[in-house]
Amino acid sequence: MKNILITGAAGSLGHTIANQLIKEQHHVFGLIMPFENDEMLDSGVVRIMGDVLDVESLKKAFDQVGSHAVVIHCAGMISIDPKVGRKIYQVNVEGTKNIVALCQQYIIDQMIHVSSVHALPELKNGKIMSEPGEISAEKVFGHYSKSKAMATLHVMEQMKQGFPATIVYPSGIISDEDVKNAFMTQMVKDYLGQRMNVGIKGGYDFVDVRDVASAIITIIDRKIINEHFILSNQYYTVMNMMDILYDLTGLKKVKMMIPLSVVKMVLPLKCALDQRNNSVSLYTSDSIKILSSNSNFSHQKADRMLSYTPRDIKETFSNLIANLSKSSISKT
Repeated sequence: MKNILITGAAGSLGHTIANQLIKEQHHVFGLIMPFENDEMLDSGVVRIMGDVLDVESLKKAFDQVGSHAVVIHCAGMISIDPKVGRKIYQVNVEGTKNIVALCQQYIIDQMIHVSSVHALPELKNGKIMSEPGEISAEKVFGHYSKSKAMATLHVMEQMKQGFPATIVYPSGIISDEDVKNAFMTQMVKDYLGQRMNVGIKGGYDFVDVRDVASAIITIIDRKIINEHFILSNQYYTVMNMMDILYDLTGLKKVKMMIPLSVVKMVLPLKCALDQRNNSVSLYTSDSIKILSSNSNFSHQKADRMLSYTPRDIKETFSNLIANLSKSSISKT
């Protein structure tokens, strides 16, 4: 039995990892913000109130967990809003530096840093992207990508000096128990509420949160350090996803796909209308860039070393629809 601290434990990935680790009889500590809803966390998880930007609260958490523990750093700020600004760098970069410093101070046995494929420089012409030889904030687009690249660079620098870490790079995570109303959850809600009459031409690589969680737990079980793993799945177009939702529900089939060039032209007006109506904007300059980018990621290394086998997202969507229907979230 290991002592394991998970930052961002109330989030979709954090609580999925925590709950699985409890089933495996580990002693799990979850760092959560005071305002966060932790109802998805197993009752066996020890809740610790803290903030990655509040070093004193982090010290109290590490005091409880003790030395020679395992730390899974999931906490982070995700945003497709190009105006998000300074806060995302504070949370993702400075927060990571705080966690790393305390891991070193408390002599932890292993840290898993959850980065993102967005931290990887995009290769042109659909070339396959694998685990990074280099990371550069200058070679990625958007505040989120740049902040994740900067945080990842810091962890990599410490690894070169013997820090016992492994870095994972998930693609677009979809959860069947999404507590943060992520992009894909909002899209499914809009479809179920029959508010989605058209889609856009584009797509991305999406992966089930349970597959990412299982891979991270395998890294812990196999005591793998000083490695990098892309945890991706496969490319799905928006049309693919609309067809999956139609097959699962029998609701209206979305047939019209608008070219990205047209979406870019009307984007300022659409964002202004969403803001006036207090609606969530699915499409921003950042999300359009993502949906038009090369997302040809290879997870062969994870397949080989972690026995990684990601599921088809039709299963994810089926579970998500069932959960949304139970809670009536789809009406909001």
